[in-house]
Amino acid sequence: MALKINILSNEFVRPSSPTNDVFKKYQISSLDQNIPPLSIPIILYYSHDESSPTTQHDMSSRLRESLSDTLTLFYPLAGRLNKGENSVDCNDMGVRYIEAKVDSLIMDVIGCDETIVIDQLIPPMNKIPSEVDEEELFVIQVNYFNCGGIAIGAYIPHKIADGCSYFSFITSWATISRGDNIVVKPSFISSSLFPPKKNCVYHIPQLDFGKECLVTRRIVFHGSQIKTMQAKAKIDHPDMDEPTRVEVVSAFIWKHASGDKPGKQYVASHMVNLRTRMVPPVPENTFGNLIGMVYTIPKYEDSDLAILARNVREGIKTINDEAIQSFRGEEGYALMMKLVENMSELLKSKEVELFRFSSWCRFRVYEADFGMGKPIWASIASMNIKNFALFIDSKSKDGIEAWVTMTEEDMTRFQLAFAEANSSE
Repeated sequence: MALKINILSNEFVRPSSPTNDVFKKYQISSLDQNIPPLSIPIILYYSHDESSPTTQHDMSSRLRESLSDTLTLFYPLAGRLNKGENSVDCNDMGVRYIEAKVDSLIMDVIGCDETIVIDQLIPPMNKIPSEVDEEELFVIQVNYFNCGGIAIGAYIPHKIADGCSYFSFITSWATISRGDNIVVKPSFISSSLFPPKKNCVYHIPQLDFGKECLVTRRIVFHGSQIKTMQAKAKIDHPDMDEPTRVEVVSAFIWKHASGDKPGKQYVASHMVNLRTRMVPPVPENTFGNLIGMVYTIPKYEDSDLAILARNVREGIKTINDEAIQSFRGEEGYALMMKLVENMSELLKSKEVELFRFSSWCRFRVYEADFGMGKPIWASIASMNIKNFALFIDSKSKDGIEAWVTMTEEDMTRFQLAFAEANSSE
């Protein structure tokens, strides 16, 4: 199904108050510097309450005005990334804000598994690095459906913000939009925790944009399916702890991504939120990329789901306060680069392939009420990273919706494995 979309407006929304001169230069951290030049597309969907007097016209004004107020708090998002200086010029140039009319009902796209259908709900922001010295960080598209429903699409500017930071922004924007006075302000201390490195040159292992034709699809792991996998893992290995939802779903995808490729070895990487793992913990509203990357390298014969899940857990457990502290400062940066170089060398082999995982489970994805109720669904759009899976809680909170990006051939094989595994339960 192709959506018919008409762009109504394309403008910049600027902060309602000018940024203080003291904050005109936002220095990104060493962790920000090491983030690949990509953005993650996220869409939140809202149905229209027939009993509510609030119209799309009302929400149009409210969303724009509250965004302007929110940008005074999250001022780097309204600036421009200065690549040469690894910093953000907080010049209040604003966020590109697009409004569009969708000639469809919102229920026509809710629960859609094919991202190609919903890609138009995301603003036309390049997914590959820009060649200009300064670039926009953030673009938002508000889509109005015939039924009164609204979908808010945006790219997470991963160069300066991780998923936790993005949803902190969304929560604040929603809070201001619905008129609440209690807004949690962001903390901009990441560069003091992880000072930036001059002349940083970083290579992300196997991150080639546009080299293959990729597809992104939604794979739904219902709560009952996850519980069955967890129970089986415990029965097969009673000496092991029961795997978590994220661990067992990661293990399932990891296992079946390489299912009939015995000549290949899949290395798994997981992004880990550092905020809660530091001592003392860093507040959740700390802005930036406070994430670490862990790699797990299994033996091919370790294809048992429980063992793979344990490998995932053990890899993630290595990111503790001691490990985090070791990556701070000059010596820590050198250690980080050494580990990256070692992994890059391993992945140069044609027999080794990397599968990336990122989890937004437990993020407040379904809490963003702009004054029209909470989202009825959340999705991403098409990604341009081969072998990538992003997890979002199902609205019921017990399941996981995995947005998986692979080649078409691998996706067909994986979906068949997924269907066979569920039919055998």
